[in-house]
Amino acid sequence: MTGAKSFEIKGGTFYILSDRLEISSREWLTKIGSWLYTRGLQSAFWLYLGPCLLLLMGTGLSFSLNNYFLTGFLAAASLLMLYYAIARRRHTFASIIFRNEIQSFVYHPAVPGVSRAYFEIQFLPTNSSRALRRSVQLPSRMYNGASLADTAYWMVKDEGLIQENS
Repeated sequence: MTGAKSFEIKGGTFYILSDRLEISSREWLTKIGSWLYTRGLQSAFWLYLGPCLLLLMGTGLSFSLNNYFLTGFLAAASLLMLYYAIARRRHTFASIIFRNEIQSFVYHPAVPGVSRAYFEIQFLPTNSSRALRRSVQLPSRMYNGASLADTAYWMVKDEGLIQENS
């Protein structure tokens, strides 16, 4: 993409264009989520619901085989997955976000040894009535993440996407 500012993110590249932001990813889960987003299923809830249903089917099968330990384990795992799916119902895997749809763009710095730095973009798509969130993870310490996160922060700030909280 000529004329676009870009920086590396976890598993892909983040492009800043004059009218939109593009997120290209090499991770299979993000590719599936992006494909679902283009098909009208905007929430990440649907992506997490599939494994939850598979775990529930495994729970039923293990109960029918009288394996109660596995039944309990799979039931707990499916409840955890269902909780995660409900908690992520406003998150999305959108690969293209138009600038005029962005409501907020927040930078969360890394906590050494605990979490990596990331951007959280809240936007309202034109064909939706509710705001969605897109989390963009920056590289970790193993990949010189501190300097890449700093570069990404200043690049996004120079583009006017992040405003100072004064």
